[in-house]
Formats: sequence, C-alpha cells, structure tokens
Amino acid sequence: MNEQSNMKPKLGICVGRSSKTTRRTFKRLTQRRISMLEKDLFDEIIVFTLENLNIETSTLKGQIYRKKDNKIVIENGTFSLPDVIYMQSEVDHHELQAIEKLMPGRIFNNHFYNKYEGSQILSENKSLRIHLPLSRMLREVNDLDEALKDFHEFYLKPIRGHSGKGIIWVKRDEDHMKIETAKKNSIVKNSKDIWNLYPKGFSTGKYMIQQGVQTSKWKGKSTDIRLNMNKNGTGEWDVSLLVGRIALKKPFVSRGADKNMLMYIEPFLKEMFSSEKIINIKESIIQLGHEIGKTFDDSSYHMGDIGIDLGLDQQGALWVFEVNHLPYPIRSLKDQDLSFTRPFEYAYYLSQR
Repeated sequence: MNEQSNMKPKLGICVGRSSKTTRRTFKRLTQRRISMLEKDLFDEIIVFTLENLNIETSTLKGQIYRKKDNKIVIENGTFSLPDVIYMQSEVDHHELQAIEKLMPGRIFNNHFYNKYEGSQILSENKSLRIHLPLSRMLREVNDLDEALKDFHEFYLKPIRGHSGKGIIWVKRDEDHMKIETAKKNSIVKNSKDIWNLYPKGFSTGKYMIQQGVQTSKWKGKSTDIRLNMNKNGTGEWDVSLLVGRIALKKPFVSRGADKNMLMYIEPFLKEMFSSEKIINIKESIIQLGHEIGKTFDDSSYHMGDIGIDLGLDQQGALWVFEVNHLPYPIRSLKDQDLSFTRPFEYAYYLSQR
C-alpha cells in the first residue's frame, strides 16, 4: 500500500451472525454495493459477523472485500477495529452498547426495530401522527373483535416480516369477512376463524394490527410508494429513490415481479392526479421523508439508511405504512437507486469527523 492509501479510513460492515442464513444475502448485497462504487474511499472494507468482533482485544475476524478488475477479491484475516461500522444486519441496539463505547457515533443503523416499534418511534413526532394508520399489537382474539368494530378493513402484519410476506388483509362485510394473503383468499364468519389461521404466531406477539387505507388506484389496482432515504456524504438525509408500486394481484404490494410493478414517480402519479397536484404531492412526499429522518435523529438510535413505504389515499392524503430498517435497494433500478452506494459516502463522512 502506498502512503496515500494508508491515510484512508477503514470501514467495517456487519452482516449479522454466522448462525443466520440472512448473512449470505447481506454478503451478496455488500459485493454488489462495492462493485458499484466509483470512488475508492476506504483503505479496507472488512465484512464480518457479530460474534467475530472481540471487544477485549479491539479486533475482529472477517474478510476484506477489494474491487479489482471489475471483480470482488476476498481475503480472510484478523483486523484492528475499523474507523466506522455499517450495520447491514438484524442486530438490536442493546447488543452493540459495549462496542459503541469504543466507537461513539461511528456505528450506524444500530438498531433492528420491529414494525410496531417503528410506528411508535414515528408517533413521538406530533407532525407525523396524522400520517400514521392506527396500529396495535395482536395478542388475543378480543383484539380482532375490536379491530372488526373499528375498521372496515385492516392488515395483520408480522412485526419482523418483509417484502409482504405473512401479511393478511381482512375486509369486513355484512355477514362475513374476506381474507387475503399472498397465497390464498378465503371467507370467514368471525374473529375466531381469523385467529385459527395462525394461532401460534398471533398468540406469541409476532403480529400487529394496522388500519387499512384505501389507496389511490392505478387502472383499478392498489398502489403504494417506496421512498429510500439515506444520509449522504455531508451527513444530511437525502432522497435516494422514489418510485410508485402497483399491486398486480392483491390488495397490497408484495415481493416478486409477477406480483407488483415499479414505475418512476411522475408517470405513476400522472395516471391518478392532475399535473398541478403532482408537483405538490412529490414535494410533500420528500418533505415527509426528511421529517421521518429527523425523527430518527431525535431518537436514541443512529440510523443512516431507511426505506419508507407510503400510500396516497383517494383524496391525495399521504399515509406512512412502515419504515424499514434494512431497505434492500431495488436491483432492477441500480443505476437510479442511490441507496446502493450512499451508505459508503455517509460512512466516509463519519470517519472524517
């Protein structure tokens, strides 16, 4: 290494635990991110799992990922602590408190909050409350009875779910309830029938209830909006991606090219709103994204990478359905989705403070 490279900072990327299969997904994503970097910001990028971080010796075992001739070259080793750690993993905040004492302010995405906890964080900001569907935890059958009284339709969401997996849509009619999941539709008579769909998951606090919102229709199909926000190279929240999503087969957007369609935000909105209103809507979405980022800044967590799922109701009002701690960048839009590389820019900013 030359003298100039030695002056560059070191970045650590935690991809979870060795026992978790998600680490493979995060390793692949890390390789994709590095392959897209245009600037060589770091002397070393060290990828590691949490159990290989040794606080007593201030070292970690892992792999250096280097970009060479448009390929990622991997080198195993034991290394000193990096200047910054990017948590690209499912790790709770309390597990990082010891290492954060050694690296205060230099570990970001430091809490894997669940969906319900995320809604509670947002509700601390009074200006966001009007944008939040009513949410509550599901713990017993009576919770379903209350939801059926309060809402014409609602969602049962796994609090640790992602990509639409496990979501159950419930719509109340006069003498029955319509149920839809990603895999099947059914008709049930009462709350006990709903409970019996997944009694083990419902009774152990793995699901939440969220008020349903009739989103604007794109040629008759349900929609939502994905806004990826990242902290950039100056430490400020910035828009990395803004797209509309159209549910092709269900009343909610779920993962899979056969289940949803992506569109850039302007043509997406043009199908549903006037040109004058589109400008205001887009500005409002971005303003809402910045307000959500600020809300996390005001919390006890250090986030730099969030994916916001929003919806526009049929009157054009904005709703925030959830904020994802680990927004997976959209591969098909890699040239437009800046959330692939912005975490590296923010990490470099932190290393220079």
